Amino acid sequence: MLYLQVVWVYIAGDTFTVADITAFVMCGFIKNLDIHIDDNLPALQKWQQRVAERPAFANA
Repeated sequence: MLYLQVVWVYIAGDTFTVADITAFVMCGFIKNLDIHIDDNLPALQKWQQRVAERPAFANA
């Protein structure tokens, strides 16, 4: 199995981009399909928390 070490802060690098917005929205949609991001994906959980804490998302 291939493991990827995540070294970027956001999806496309160290800068918040439209890729992060799209992926964050997708993560919300998959919850409606009963798909959950669990402890097996810690980098994704950290990224999702980081994005959720941004003022524009926190105030939405």
